[in-house]
Amino acid sequence: MKTAVGIALVIMLLALAYYFGIALPEQNRAKLQFERDKFEQERKEKQNQQRAKELEAMQKHAQRGIEKKNAEDVYHACRVAAENDFNKGLELNGTPIPGEKGSYNLPSETSKVLHKQQNDEKEACRKVYEVTLKDIDAE
Repeated sequence: MKTAVGIALVIMLLALAYYFGIALPEQNRAKLQFERDKFEQERKEKQNQQRAKELEAMQKHAQRGIEKKNAEDVYHACRVAAENDFNKGLELNGTPIPGEKGSYNLPSETSKVLHKQQNDEKEACRKVYEVTLKDIDAE
């Protein structure tokens, strides 16, 4: 009976030794690895979200740059159209000066009217351009 109790005690001690020496540390390592993996996954997700935000910001910035360039091109085209209208007005209302290409004699009142029209058109171009820029910056 003493041997049976001794063997039972040894088996219990071996079971306890196995649990505390092998099974419990392995379980703790598995939990720790799980927590590390979870933390790493969350970190990667945050990085991906941050990259997505940065990419979106870069795309918005690039889009604004394109829109501003387009607005500038429209502004310059508008000013060129105003200049062309002025030159057509010179051709229609003036008399060419012989020997001087692109030069015309005009009555002063007609010249004032043409210059006023040109300035008004250029001012309208500038106002449209400024409104467009405000709209772009407001986005």
